[in-house]
Amino acid sequence: MLFFVVDADMPRTEQASARTGGVMSATRHTLRSWRRDLNLFFAELFRSASAPGKVPMWDSKKPNTPAIAKLEPRNLQVNHSRLGPSLLVKGEIFGNEDLLVDGSVEGIVQLDEQKLMIGPTAKVKADIIAGEVIIRGNLKGSIRAKRRIEIMNDGAVTGDLTTPQVFIEEGAWFKGSIEINKRAEKETDKNIPSEIESNSAKVTGIAAGLKSA
Repeated sequence: MLFFVVDADMPRTEQASARTGGVMSATRHTLRSWRRDLNLFFAELFRSASAPGKVPMWDSKKPNTPAIAKLEPRNLQVNHSRLGPSLLVKGEIFGNEDLLVDGSVEGIVQLDEQKLMIGPTAKVKADIIAGEVIIRGNLKGSIRAKRRIEIMNDGAVTGDLTTPQVFIEEGAWFKGSIEINKRAEKETDKNIPSEIESNSAKVTGIAAGLKSA
């Protein structure tokens, strides 16, 4: 609805003219007001967008925030047992989990399918049956491994080895015999042999290329 303002002091002819032309005058006045209000609206939007630290009111997106990485708990569980460097065990060791020896052992170690690791500080005088044997310390005795035997460069072994695979790192010390027995993985006999009897070839003495005493 449009309202027309007519001055009461105006002559009647002018009042009538204002009434007849009121629609046009009111329309022009409305357009001018609408344009002025629209310009003020956009000017305010522009100032809001240019102001530092403010988000434009027409932007529906949230401000970018640095993603916070989720800290996954680390698995600190040790998957093997350990015999510390200050421990001395005399007798028999039986188990069904991997074992790390950093101390001294004298006797028998039988882990069947598991892994035995002889640390750099270890001194072991024992007969061993295990799935896998890794030697970094000093070991004297017979070793039977169902999968493999590894003598690292800081390891020293004196004894007889029976296994499908043998790895002797350069710089390691070894004296004894090696029997490559492909049937070791299938054997179920858990008795430690007093002698190694086989038709396969044996290597006796200090391995070539390795350091000697």
